[in-house]
Amino acid sequence: MEIGNNFAPGLFTTVQFTVNPFGYLIADVKVLKSSGNSSFDNLVIAAVKSTFPVEQPPPQSIHPPQTFQAKYSVQSIN
Repeated sequence: MEIGNNFAPGLFTTVQFTVNPFGYLIADVKVLKSSGNSSFDNLVIAAVKSTFPVEQPPPQSIHPPQTFQAKYSVQSIN
């Protein structure tokens, strides 16, 4: 995913998402801490959604479904 120079390098967004034992996203990606730039926040949500389902199922330790939090920066999704 290419974002170009549309965003300031210091932006960060923290999101939460839930994954089932088969590697599928099973709930909406939620923004826990906004970057203050809704376009960047939406790009992070789209980037997270685009990674699911994963090619290989997650480890068995993910049963039952697990909720994760992740912090993304401009550099991490570029």
